[in-house]
Amino acid sequence: MLNNCYMKKTSILIIISLILASSCGDDVIEIPEPDRTPPVATIISPVHGDTIFSNMLFKVHATDNDKVKSIVFIVNEDTIGSTNNKTDDIFVKFWKADSVDLNGNRLFTDDEFHSLSFVATDPAGNQFRPYPIRVKLDITDDVLPGGYIVYPYLGAVLEGTVPIQVNASDNDSVKYVKIYINDFPEGYVQTAPYTFNWNTLYRLDGPYSIRAEIADVSDNIFVIEPFVVTLNNGNIIDTEPPTGSIIYPAAGMIVSGMVNIQVSAYDNGSIDNVEFYIDGNSHFLDSEIPYEYSWDTTQDTSDGVHIITTIITDGTGNETTLNPITVTSNNWNESDITPPNVAIISPASGQEISGLINVVADASDNLGVAFVRLMINGEPYDTDYESPYSFSFNTENLEEDEEYILGAIAEDISGNSFSANPIAVYVNNFDNEAPQGHIIYPYPGQIVSDTISIEIIASDNVGVSSVFISINGNQVHEDYEYPFIYEWDTQEEAEDQDHIIQATIIDSSNNTTEILPISVTVDNDPAADNIPPSGIISNPLSGQTVGGTVLFTVNAQDNVGVFSVEFLIDGASVFIDNSESVDGSYVYNWDTSQLTNNSDHTLSAKITDTSQNVSNLQPILVTVSN
Repeated sequence: MLNNCYMKKTSILIIISLILASSCGDDVIEIPEPDRTPPVATIISPVHGDTIFSNMLFKVHATDNDKVKSIVFIVNEDTIGSTNNKTDDIFVKFWKADSVDLNGNRLFTDDEFHSLSFVATDPAGNQFRPYPIRVKLDITDDVLPGGYIVYPYLGAVLEGTVPIQVNASDNDSVKYVKIYINDFPEGYVQTAPYTFNWNTLYRLDGPYSIRAEIADVSDNIFVIEPFVVTLNNGNIIDTEPPTGSIIYPAAGMIVSGMVNIQVSAYDNGSIDNVEFYIDGNSHFLDSEIPYEYSWDTTQDTSDGVHIITTIITDGTGNETTLNPITVTSNNWNESDITPPNVAIISPASGQEISGLINVVADASDNLGVAFVRLMINGEPYDTDYESPYSFSFNTENLEEDEEYILGAIAEDISGNSFSANPIAVYVNNFDNEAPQGHIIYPYPGQIVSDTISIEIIASDNVGVSSVFISINGNQVHEDYEYPFIYEWDTQEEAEDQDHIIQATIIDSSNNTTEILPISVTVDNDPAADNIPPSGIISNPLSGQTVGGTVLFTVNAQDNVGVFSVEFLIDGASVFIDNSESVDGSYVYNWDTSQLTNNSDHTLSAKITDTSQNVSNLQPILVTVSN
């Protein structure tokens, strides 16, 4: 009975299948295969082994079976930015190779090699990262400028006003040309044609040497060798005094700290020197252009009204005393003449922004920051009086695709102020582009132990809002600012097993990207260390006669680490050194002055490693003679 029922049901199913097949004809529903093909890309500029002399365009050529979504540019494992803009499959990022930090230190060391790479990502999340190339930076200009004196020429006989003309050039640009007459600086020219009009009327007739210095913007100096010319003016006597003025500070100004007093001086012949006086007392004699004196108002004078004047002396001894000016020094906090530091740390320069963003500035001072003021397009926007210095900047009502300049001014409690380098940002309130990133450490398949740093690189066209890190599907960390790092204690995880690390990146527009997970193996049970340490007594030598204070020195090493070195004299412990030696040397200062003269003593040592393995060194014999 059961068999008949089964046969009937089977027949019915066959008939239904035949009916469906006849009704569908040849139509077949095909399910597309998922895209598992990564992009193909290569660096086209610079090329491996290149020397980079300045900021440059980092260029990548990238293609994909679908399309390349973005390129993340990497220098020395640090992301310098990303782009999805391309022309003919060429992705470009401006690499500011001469970037410096807040302390003025180069981010990319000059005269060294640096690795360049990238991560190319397609819409399916497939990624391609090539083996990096290496390039050498040579940003610092060490090329001397060059040039020569066009006029006058060697042996020329001159009179009146002589145009000394210098031809100057440089691989970058010329900063100035300085003219020397008889080794005294007479002319200072900063623009081409580099010409100084030398008035010779009131000079004594006879021979004069002329030379020049050419300086470039990197302060490389090229010296044009001197040559001799002859003046013939009939020995006209100069009785005309020089002229000039105090150009800084202005009369009535309130000053503090270091004040750079600047004077302009002119003569029909030449200026010999400018002498600076404060309250009638001579402070400085300057004989070289530009004429200036750095007055320390915190040390040289007290707070109050002070009189500044100068005496200008020309080449023939004529003098002019400039009209004095009065200024008021005010150093209510005499110890503080240092301005604060301030920099905009978020958003990044060139970043696209949208909606309500948080502008963050970092400020510090030797005594204390009073406030930080945010500037938008040169106008005050908001002021924050407490750290962290952050400002809400609403871009929703601003014009799209427009550039906005963000700046910041910090003032300290002593009134010193400093302006941050302004940055340009661009408003884009229609962000639908997902962020990009990858796990840079650990690497897939790595064996890990103890506590390791999980590092995530994340970037976005507008801004990364947060990064979530998960291990084995469980969220363990949430990070809201760069660098995105989580310290993972692997000792809490299952031993000798694979563990999956995942990360999710969310941008400021809530676009989300799931980073491709990686697998690592936890191993916190390494083989036991049973290798004892080793070492020698390197000073004194066996059989040596010593006296006074002796540097009893032991050189110790171990496959894992030295824990301590115990010094023994005549079998008795005198000192235990458990410091962390850099070079493996351990020293005891042995005072022999109280010991019997011409007595023999044995020196030995016991070395213990971090696994408590012990080695006893062979004793040596020395003789004390004081």
